[in-house]
Amino acid sequence: TYAAFSPKGDMVAYVIPGSSSQNAAVAFYNMRTKQTQTRIITEQSASSLSWSPDGQWVAFLAGTGRVRLWKLSVSTATLIALTPYPETAFDLEGIN
Repeated sequence: TYAAFSPKGDMVAYVIPGSSSQNAAVAFYNMRTKQTQTRIITEQSASSLSWSPDGQWVAFLAGTGRVRLWKLSVSTATLIALTPYPETAFDLEGIN
């Protein structure tokens, strides 16, 4: 999902795709005030937006080749990686 309504239905979060020279962003459109806040993220692509039940955070997948789960604060723009990059999360050597 590249767009998602907040639990209260008053905001929409959506992805602004990045490019090879620019990171992607998550934008929050407030339907009441008709204002948009844009938060640049650390990756070039993002998808699968999902709001927290209290509407304070948006979780999403981001990455190109290496995908991580992130959460982004709607009010403070705090960006937190919830998972490490896959190659540091798992040691696949020796698995048959």
